[in-house]
Amino acid sequence: MSTNGAEVKAPKAAPAPSGAHSFARALAVALWLTTLSTSPALAAVAPKLKEALSSSSIKVRIIAIAGVAKSGEPETRGLLEPLLRDPEPTVRGAAVDGLASLQDPGALAVLLPLKSDPDQDVRAIVGRAIATLEALIVNVDVGNVEDLSGGSIPELVPLLQSVVEGELRKALVGYSIRRGGVTKGFGLLLKIRSIKKSVQDGNGIIEVKCDMTLVELPGNILRLSSSATAGAGVEGEIPKSMEKELAQDAVNACGPSLAKDFIEYAQQHRAKK
Repeated sequence: MSTNGAEVKAPKAAPAPSGAHSFARALAVALWLTTLSTSPALAAVAPKLKEALSSSSIKVRIIAIAGVAKSGEPETRGLLEPLLRDPEPTVRGAAVDGLASLQDPGALAVLLPLKSDPDQDVRAIVGRAIATLEALIVNVDVGNVEDLSGGSIPELVPLLQSVVEGELRKALVGYSIRRGGVTKGFGLLLKIRSIKKSVQDGNGIIEVKCDMTLVELPGNILRLSSSATAGAGVEGEIPKSMEKELAQDAVNACGPSLAKDFIEYAQQHRAKK
């Protein structure tokens, strides 16, 4: 096999007289291949690693956990999480280490219950893993809002805040969305910029413009400015009693657009880490 133009030889093993030895050799080769991230053969060997996760041998399961964790496959978390319930403490500990090595704060949800694992060594490993993953969490403050529209419909500001907050919570894993109290991470300033009424082709329209300013904390370093405008209307003239409802419909359309802009920025920011 060659990779990046250089010849790479797979590790050799003594002849395997039994099925168990044959499987062990296949697993050794599979684990070796995980070190070659560009190897086209990895996809073909991955099933051996997955099979080894349920081996009756403790050592084989531990070796397989290390290989799967290094493989970088999208389903890695899903493959390792069942091993957190393995009856053998050393296997559970290896699974915890494997999940921590993925640097995915989303794994915290499955690791936190293991803080009460009956094995002291496993609890120690879990404590270190949780500390590692918690350090990767990014705080986002959505507590700063402003109404520049004159305040004729005061319900719009908290609505915009709630819509953006909800969208961020649904889409972002590894982010802590808060209202105030953030000194390191990101701060969002959400604004209702304007509310306009108009008539278009005989339809009454209420148009709401919403703004978002993103700063990095500490330092209030400007990272992103975004605006979204949406409208809602009815046939004919808008009754006074419907103005608030239509304006809220517009904000419900603006909020996800602003949240999407931040989500895209956040994903790019994390990818560069």
